[in-house]
Amino acid sequence: MAEYQVREMSAMHKDGKTRAYYKVQIKGNITADHLADFMSTTSMGVSKSAIKAVLTQLSSSVAYYLGLGFSVTIDGIGTLSMKIGPKEGKEVEELKEGATKLTATNIEVTDINLRADKDFIREVNKNCRLERGGIKRLKKSSYTEAERLERAKAFMAKYGSMTLLNYVNVNEMSKTSAHRELHKFAEDPESGITYIGRGPKREFVLDKKKLNG
Repeated sequence: MAEYQVREMSAMHKDGKTRAYYKVQIKGNITADHLADFMSTTSMGVSKSAIKAVLTQLSSSVAYYLGLGFSVTIDGIGTLSMKIGPKEGKEVEELKEGATKLTATNIEVTDINLRADKDFIREVNKNCRLERGGIKRLKKSSYTEAERLERAKAFMAKYGSMTLLNYVNVNEMSKTSAHRELHKFAEDPESGITYIGRGPKREFVLDKKKLNG
């Protein structure tokens, strides 16, 4: 049985209604070792070690062809492809005259996309028995947006930088709303803040250029 949670969306719709979305509560993670053990008990005479060897070879072979610029389809699961972006510390280039262009050495693989096969989705759905869990509502900040920005800048001035979790705690709001708002500030030339790093390592700092005009 898989349990799901009903969660409140961060944005109100044009009709003024607050919508919900559904998120499965992950019970844990199944490792390759566990998967190979399960497969060996359900297959006809194939050993666990043989299955693990195939899984390892599959992983390295898929990585090889993805690295060459191919997409890779695994029948019954889906199609994988690369997602690329600037290396950590490098900014996305602006497409305007005179702007600094990123060279190929400053671009790297940042993630792998999986477009799931429709038959695979149907197979998962066939095995899925859902059970409704609780309801999670968004934590709404008691501060205005302008106040949240000033509180963030005060934190950065004191500690040098601010993480997403810092912003959540300082302004008492949901992580989803904090993520959207912080990035909006960082892209606003009038906000006085910017960011460094990428992904989970991204931190927000005071932008002296913005502050000094």
